Amino acid sequence: MKQIFSVCVALLLATGAFAETTADVTVARSGDSVNLAGNVISFNASRSATAPNSFMLRDAAGQTRVAVWPDVFAGVVGREGLVAGAQVSVKGEIAEFKGRAEVHVKDPAGLKIGAAPAAAAAVAKAAAPVAAVVDKAATALTSAPLAAGGAIVTATTVTANVAAAAIQAVAGAPAAAGITPLGAITAAQKGQTVTVRGTVLSARKPRTDTAPYVIKLQGTDGGTLDMVFWKDTADQLKPAQQVNVGDQVQATGEVNEYRESLQLKLASPESLKTQKSDPAIFTAPAAAPGAPAAPAVGAPQASAASLTGTSAFAQAAVNSRTVVEGLVMKVEPIHLGRKVQVRERNGATVDLLMWDTADAGNPTVRNLVPAASQMKVAGVVLPVQGTNTLVVSQPEEIISVVQ
Repeated sequence: MKQIFSVCVALLLATGAFAETTADVTVARSGDSVNLAGNVISFNASRSATAPNSFMLRDAAGQTRVAVWPDVFAGVVGREGLVAGAQVSVKGEIAEFKGRAEVHVKDPAGLKIGAAPAAAAAVAKAAAPVAAVVDKAATALTSAPLAAGGAIVTATTVTANVAAAAIQAVAGAPAAAGITPLGAITAAQKGQTVTVRGTVLSARKPRTDTAPYVIKLQGTDGGTLDMVFWKDTADQLKPAQQVNVGDQVQATGEVNEYRESLQLKLASPESLKTQKSDPAIFTAPAAAPGAPAAPAVGAPQASAASLTGTSAFAQAAVNSRTVVEGLVMKVEPIHLGRKVQVRERNGATVDLLMWDTADAGNPTVRNLVPAASQMKVAGVVLPVQGTNTLVVSQPEEIISVVQ
């Protein structure tokens, strides 16, 4: 049934039978009903009885956040299938949250869930694929270390929903034995010790001697969780436990709650395992006979640091996330956005598709000057009119622009 539903959704999207898209979800339409169909980018389970379950839905026009409160979510048929890659149809009410429009589902029948990633691949083969705009993948990196001696994290601030192509390499993979999916952790597990695995989205150093280091992780199921530890633990971490944004880590600790948000308190320095300290646990399983080998979790991925020499974009696969930095060579306005051509440091040119949703009205981004503006952006690689293009759709994906 899920496959039949998914084929129907894909055909409806491809033929335009759903007249409304995420582009219609605007603050000006708050209170209006809307019907959408698309794919789940990421899912975050409710952390408390008053907080909603939420997921990012994307379609050919862009993406929007969908919120479903626990009492409604409990009645959704097939809710266990709401994972990254699943196809869904949504009927809900447009609402404003923190200055942005989103959709609130107020009836269990308003959320219908189709195939998860594996089945979605079969649907894509049987029906016309839907053009996608990507989830957030921006990073703002500096070389200043987070801990004395640079033994902890080399990034001071990162704003991202999805930080690295490493997530794409393992998206849809089942959790390893003994690993608790981040999206499955709930308030009922407070006080319990769990082991999690995820990609480093952001890292924040303490502002005071009594505050913790905070590292935000995202799992392959799209769930996120803050991992925290204090200076006494940080001082004992080995150089091989140094982590960067986009790295895969495994951590064991106690689930607790701070300001109504769940977090993981690292049990000990030895409880933090990284791609450098324990590479074997991040190795992907062997591919089936005749199938292409999957990249190892933790294999070198595109990052800001790799933009010198061989182009990171040139090496990036379709649907993977990467960062592009260079000189703006050409700007072509299009409906709801613009096409931008950037020349990287090695001389290679990269085509960008930048939606208006990415600049948030920033005049510096709106008024790019060819042969003068330098920019650094993150996004997903997608084929657009036969050419691999970096699609940029969120303000957080604009890392820097210099005129």
